[in-house]
Amino acid sequence: MPWELKSDRPIYAQLIEQIKLRICSGVYAPGSRLPSVKEFAQEISVNPNTLQRAFAKLEEDGLLFTAGTS
Repeated sequence: MPWELKSDRPIYAQLIEQIKLRICSGVYAPGSRLPSVKEFAQEISVNPNTLQRAFAKLEEDGLLFTAGTS
């Protein structure tokens, strides 16, 4: 499933929609680990701050969670 980002809407909003779609379609299984923000941003070719903003909203919505490191 390719990342389709357009310039007509904020990138972070498009990332939120596309990540939600990937969660609902099973591309990202419940409890699975996503790449780090830096790795994921490079893969998608977006600014890490933009991706972090999308992740923060998805976490706020209960679709992602951050696991602490020990």
